[in-house]
Amino acid sequence: IALDRSNFGATPVIATIPVGTEPYGLALTPRGGKLYVTNARSNSVSVIDTGTNQVLRTIANVGPEPRGIAITNGGGDESQEIVYVTQFLALPIAGKLDGADDAKAGRVTIISVATDTIIGEVILNPLADSGFNAAGDALARIAAPATPAPADFRFVTGAYPNQLNGIAIRGRFAFVP
Repeated sequence: IALDRSNFGATPVIATIPVGTEPYGLALTPRGGKLYVTNARSNSVSVIDTGTNQVLRTIANVGPEPRGIAITNGGGDESQEIVYVTQFLALPIAGKLDGADDAKAGRVTIISVATDTIIGEVILNPLADSGFNAAGDALARIAAPATPAPADFRFVTGAYPNQLNGIAIRGRFAFVP
């Protein structure tokens, strides 16, 4: 197929559909009936009817700064589809020391396409041991040596899922990059 690159001008605007503040992610249901838009600064998801180009509903309180979005494919029955929406920043875990490697958890909001309502949330817990050790510990105020030797790397480091910008679904599993 040959493309005429000289004719890539402005694409005509078919419709302007007002949604929340800072629309970020888009996902279309498998049959194309609905378009879901994450509104990062409104903490909401707009649901658009693609036949009428109208907002059907705005789903509020999907978590702080929703960004990544993906929709399952239940084999053609849109009432069986599920929408997954990532919350960009991890949230504090009660009782954990702020600044610790395991002090926060990532979150993914689950929305039903049939009802356009929140039906659950996935908690992505931190890792206690990331597999990497440090030569110092900032919270314990133990400085790393100026020239660390391999034996100095004795402090276990953890990690929490943060800055969840996207999500993909493969089979029955969702992946948050």
